[in-house]
Amino acid sequence: MGNVRVHPDSLMIRYKVSSFDTDPSKAMKAFEDKWKKTQAIIKARNRFGYTTERFEELHVQVSTRKDSEKGLLRGTEISRKEGVRFQIKNASKLKYTALELAKAGATIESAEFQSHILGFYETKARLVAVEDAKQKAKEMCKAMGQVCGKALVIREGPRHKIAASEIDFSSGIIKSSGQKLDTRVTVNTKIEVFVTFELL
Repeated sequence: MGNVRVHPDSLMIRYKVSSFDTDPSKAMKAFEDKWKKTQAIIKARNRFGYTTERFEELHVQVSTRKDSEKGLLRGTEISRKEGVRFQIKNASKLKYTALELAKAGATIESAEFQSHILGFYETKARLVAVEDAKQKAKEMCKAMGQVCGKALVIREGPRHKIAASEIDFSSGIIKSSGQKLDTRVTVNTKIEVFVTFELL
């Protein structure tokens, strides 16, 4: 197994803004209020560098929801999804963004670190995995009184993407492997390699 540290250069947050009301006009107003708040938060991060991706234009549908007091309610649901990719230049300033969006009424669907040079880290992880397999094979051969020869078969296992982020809404900090997101944030990428060696 090759496990290397990756220094991500961007943070992708996907979120959804929605509203529901038995009165269509109230549903629209509630949605517009939430959307304006989320957009204000995104624009406030403009100086840190970001790009947006619209996943869904305004979506309006009639739906039914259960109310603890009123029972089933039939009303209008309005929603829209968006993705925001922040460049991690001032990561310490971005760690509260997901919480701010949630407080503004958005539903956070995912948050993940990304790197435009992930291929470089995967190559490094691959080499680490091969070296690890070689050392383990030598140790096992030695225990059996044999010598490890040349590699006969090398096969790569499934890739493990950059570790997914965990959003802790209680503290408003995005975590990765239990570490707070700051300017030194690092996550892992893993690659498994299976090697068959010749026994001498």
